[in-house]
This record gives sequence, structure tokens and C-alpha cells, in this order.
Amino acid sequence: MRSEVISRQILCETEYLRLIEVTYKNKLGKIETYFGAERVDNTRAILVVAVVEDRLAVIREFRPLLGGYEWSLPAGLIDRDESVYDAAKRELKEETGLDVVSFSKTASPFVVSSSGLSNETSSIVYAVATGEISDRYLSKNEDIQAFLVSKDEVRELLKRAHTNEFADFIGAKAWVYLEQFVKDESEIVARVKTNRQERIARRFKNRSSL
Repeated sequence: MRSEVISRQILCETEYLRLIEVTYKNKLGKIETYFGAERVDNTRAILVVAVVEDRLAVIREFRPLLGGYEWSLPAGLIDRDESVYDAAKRELKEETGLDVVSFSKTASPFVVSSSGLSNETSSIVYAVATGEISDRYLSKNEDIQAFLVSKDEVRELLKRAHTNEFADFIGAKAWVYLEQFVKDESEIVARVKTNRQERIARRFKNRSSL
């Protein structure tokens, strides 16, 4: 038997969020209830993986629910009648001051990241950008610092995140792309090293057979 939703009820609604009670039938046929949150006007967002030459655009933003700062990638909700690409251009400009030059590949489909709490979905947009970091386009309530980080700086950030001295948070989606950003180069170095070792091993084997 497949689980299925039977009904959804709004328990509380504010200007931006709703508290939802979902009644569903589980795989055993038992009726259960589940509670979550959803945005009032929009459940779709974008996350921008933007590179300027060999540097990645990242942000450090104060998150009230965390009581601290989160390291992440530029992101935000998609406005009504706005495409994912237009939303990516706007959010990147607002949060970092950078301009999108081109999109390096097709944006991802809408994916989930916190489905245990919210039905918000995000599309990952990959961009090549230009410009200088600026905070002039932030709204007055946003506490965001933007950075263009090198692979070495990302490695140091990930290293510090494993220490007790690191007081900030790193977003789950951002962590994946930060690791990938430095892994690309690491894999190339590893392949070169492996190839070199294989060549040396073959030479030694050939000499031993003489």
C-alpha cells in the first residue's frame, strides 16, 4: 500500500508563513498527522553557483532562527512571473553586486532540501559572473557579507568548520558545492599522480624483465 495525503489544514497564518497540519494514510493503512510550514505566496526559490574567473561567490548571512551567521551561496525566492534565470540575475546582483555574464549549464529542476519541515523547492543555477563585490544593493534589513573565494580559501573554510572555534553555520547545499569546487582540482591532481605512478611502475617492471 502506498502512503497518500488525505487533507491539509491551515492552523495559523502570518504575513509570510503558514503552519499546516497534513492528514495522511501511511503505508500500513493507518491515519497519521504531520505538521509543517509553507510560505504564503511562493514556495519556489533559486540558489546561484556563480564563478568569477577562478573564484566562487559565497555569502555570510545572519539567520535569526539560528541565532548566528550562515555561510551559503546567493539565493532567494522567485518573484511572480519571473524565470529561474532572471531570478538568479536579480538575487546575485542584490546580494553580491555581481552581474551574470552567462549561464554555464542548464539549471537544475526544482529540488527539495528541508522536506521534513517545509515544502519549499529550489532550482540550482550555474553562472559565470563579473564585477566587484558590493553591498549597495542589499535591503536595509539584510545582514549579508559577500566574498569571492579561491579554492585555497574554501579549503580553509571547510577545515575551520570542523573545529570548535568555528561559531558560524554552513548551509547543506552550500557545503556540497564548496566541496565540489575544491574537489574538481583535487581529482585532476590525483589522476596526474596516479598516472605518474603507473608509468613508473611499468618502467620498473620492464627493467626487471630484462
